[in-house]
Amino acid sequence: MDKPVRPLSFLSALLVNNDLRQWLITAARRVRAHFDGRRQVYVLAFGTLFLGGLAISVSVLNLDLTARFAAWIVLDLIIFTPLAVLITALGLKNNANILKRDIRLREAFTATSAGVVAEVAPVPGGLVARGAALMSSGAKVGEAGAVLVANSVLGMAVAVVAASIAIWADQQLVSIVAGVVGTVAAAASVFWAVQRRSLRTGAIFAALKLAGWAVFIIRIKIALLAIGAMAGFDDLALFGVSGAFGSLASFAPGGLGLPEGLAAVFAAVNDFSPAAAFLAMAINRLVGLAFCGGWLWAVFTLGRRDAANISSAACAPDPAAPGNIND
Repeated sequence: MDKPVRPLSFLSALLVNNDLRQWLITAARRVRAHFDGRRQVYVLAFGTLFLGGLAISVSVLNLDLTARFAAWIVLDLIIFTPLAVLITALGLKNNANILKRDIRLREAFTATSAGVVAEVAPVPGGLVARGAALMSSGAKVGEAGAVLVANSVLGMAVAVVAASIAIWADQQLVSIVAGVVGTVAAAASVFWAVQRRSLRTGAIFAALKLAGWAVFIIRIKIALLAIGAMAGFDDLALFGVSGAFGSLASFAPGGLGLPEGLAAVFAAVNDFSPAAAFLAMAINRLVGLAFCGGWLWAVFTLGRRDAANISSAACAPDPAAPGNIND
């Protein structure tokens, strides 16, 4: 008698099922083909959405850029943004570990920063950078793709579950449905990681996603405090969903304007200021770009200097060689 298929085993198997993967690849190619021919139009549209929404939000809120604003932004820039990048880098390192590969933490940190900066271009920068880092560690394309899909599903699931908890008091049915869907998706992703590697690796996989979500919420809270807006957990949790889902749109520069726009919509539904929500998400993006851009500049500047020093040392005459001027 055949053994019954366990739900979690079935769900996790979907991540590596050949037929499903082929269907997803075909569907993705069709979507990509649609957007590739219209990429400039979408980039212009979403870029306008971002810049226009930013300008309107600043105008509506009548911001007072005092020392308080600067203090909150600096706090985010020097503490919580580096922490967010570090958690993502540790996640990338753990993704490699799931595939029985290894990435040095500095390389993972740089790849994460490169992904953040690359998302201002009309490509899925984060996905490309993380995929390249995994493949440079020896992972195959299919392996890298599978672990990045699981990583994305888990990130969205965490955000959905948190939002389902936040809206329980007002929308119990929606909360239950969202909670079940998010929990099943998260469990499938973690179970897949456990099957691929170990229970410890799966636990780290989940813990880092939870930590990343928490730091994201803190950063949004800081951005809101910087502009003088107060938000409760329900508002912040919905912003977390907008960030997770909005950044999936690779046809726009890193989903440029989409997380901010979704946050404004969720805010309006939740009786919160759409302008404050949009601006907080925009500040979150801009501070991240500033830090990651600075990190890449430092890495490449120091890298060029190190390369120049190595080259000079290699070209320098060997003191022990015959005919040296010092002989």
